[in-house]
Amino acid sequence: TVIEGWFASTLVALPRWMGNCFASGGAGVGYAAAEGKSESATLSEAGLTVDDLRHAPEYAALNSEAIDTELDTTQPLAHYLISSSHNTYMKGGQFTFTGGDVDHTMYATVIEGGCRCVEIDVYDATPASSDDCEVYHGNETLSGGSLSLRTVMATIAGALPANHLPLIINCENHLDGEAGGDTFAKVVRSQWGEKLLLAEGAAAALTGPLEELRGRVLIRMKNKDAWPQLGAIIALQNSTFRGCDNPAGYGPCNTSSISEDKLGKKLFRELGEDSIRDSHGEADDDDKLISPAEAAAAIKYNAERVTRVYPRALAVRSQNYSPLKAWEGGCGVAALNWQAAGEPMDVNGALFARHRSCGYVLKPQYQLPPFAPAAPTCTVRVTVVGVVAAAGATPKPPVRKLFFVRARVLSAHAHAFEADSPAFRLGNAPFVDAVLPAAAGVTPMLSFVRFELRQDTLAGSTLVGSCTHWLPGIKQGVRRFAFVDKSAANIDAAEYVLLASVALDVVKA
Repeated sequence: TVIEGWFASTLVALPRWMGNCFASGGAGVGYAAAEGKSESATLSEAGLTVDDLRHAPEYAALNSEAIDTELDTTQPLAHYLISSSHNTYMKGGQFTFTGGDVDHTMYATVIEGGCRCVEIDVYDATPASSDDCEVYHGNETLSGGSLSLRTVMATIAGALPANHLPLIINCENHLDGEAGGDTFAKVVRSQWGEKLLLAEGAAAALTGPLEELRGRVLIRMKNKDAWPQLGAIIALQNSTFRGCDNPAGYGPCNTSSISEDKLGKKLFRELGEDSIRDSHGEADDDDKLISPAEAAAAIKYNAERVTRVYPRALAVRSQNYSPLKAWEGGCGVAALNWQAAGEPMDVNGALFARHRSCGYVLKPQYQLPPFAPAAPTCTVRVTVVGVVAAAGATPKPPVRKLFFVRARVLSAHAHAFEADSPAFRLGNAPFVDAVLPAAAGVTPMLSFVRFELRQDTLAGSTLVGSCTHWLPGIKQGVRRFAFVDKSAANIDAAEYVLLASVALDVVKA
């Protein structure tokens, strides 16, 4: 029950909370209680001041030269990871009883945020129409109404930037008969015209350079009854997944969808359960640790075709999974619920912030022909210096409550690393100079560093603000990291910045 869960979490948090209350410090993994300091030895040794770090642009955390690069568009579509949305038309939960509602403006929101694979569930119009279809989830009552397909397509078209890389529209086919398929095809053709990539010639286009698909729109859909008008507009067939070791007859136009909770049983099934272990050493689909070498069959399979991963059916409140689970096997499309803020969307945003948020990222080299046997790995070393007021922030009196910084290194092929800094009071002795334990075996190209500012409480801790960045895009040395406010604990995290150092020791494969 909820009460039992609260009681259990309180018992776990109580020793640390009491230690912090009586010793004024010390939240964390491997740290005794320690008071914050009014001066930083780390900054003194580096010859830096707080004002240097707070104001100077060269001390910003991100390396724009590594992030704002031009995307290599010479590879075929299957060689890219694509920023993707699940049930794009839903706002809130997946049904009205979980706070959901349909809203066509969600398409503009995600596309303007860099998404290049959106989703619709298409049904025959009620009453029947030869001029339009409807978009909703499950049924109109449970999804809070329905949307006109023409309205959805027009919204998508209006949101796309000029000269965009290809947009994939993933369509769940709930049409009752061929007449509905004909209507759907008519609406799609009328909206997109020559921008639409038709089935005829799709195979050649999909194996050619991504650049040649610029400005195009691709329909991904299942056509189980082989309706000719519908089939003619489908560039990507949604086909049944038959295993990585059985791709015969599956060309570049054949794509598959896999629920995130079935990845271990389907995509990685040939590895056996002994190769799929969670952080406690138990077989688990939710928290797999799979090396590039172990996932070789999945990686090679996905280098020739697009596999889409989507949230489990029970995620009715739009809960998200970690996209790392999909990316680790080379799945090009990891569809997330964009309306659900949290770590998965932060990780997705950090990866696709690259290349000016164009929605595409080239897969790591070890996932592409000729398929290196293993990826380069590195050891990540994090030092948390302290949390100070951001430049231009109105000075605030010291906050009596205790806070700490949680550092996480998230990697596709290594266990998630997590460690907490000692506790401190915001605005009063904010420096901790905490050198956290090193995270080893990290593959940089699919790894991220996440910092969370948390308030220590009797029931555990409350997230106040966070920032998540793609590991190779972080400058080494002491830098400032801006928090994104999470509107918790009555503290505006955006008024504070984290001073921290992230260092990489790269080990070649």
